[in-house]
Amino acid sequence: ALQPCKPCDDEFFQDGGNSGCSYSVTQSQVYVQTNGNKPHVYQQSYMERSGPGGLKEMKKMVLDSEKGKKCCVGRKLGEKAHVVQREEDPRGTLLEEHQDLYNLEENSE
Repeated sequence: ALQPCKPCDDEFFQDGGNSGCSYSVTQSQVYVQTNGNKPHVYQQSYMERSGPGGLKEMKKMVLDSEKGKKCCVGRKLGEKAHVVQREEDPRGTLLEEHQDLYNLEENSE
């Protein structure tokens, strides 16, 4: 199974007290091919950006050519936040999608 995606990291929900803008990206990739077998690719990325007024956005993705893809996207403005998690099998078939709303009502977006 895919490793759990933690879209709701404590850092995502903390107000940094920073009224400026910031942008951060972390990526890694591993490619393995042995004895002429099908290659195994593992990629992981994390992007976070923030702006004035408590605006924050993050995206985390894990792609494993044998296990599938898991993606989390979160957007936050002040005390309100919306987080979406998606999981797909290696063929791209959607297995699960989950949305979390924080201090929001379902029809207020």
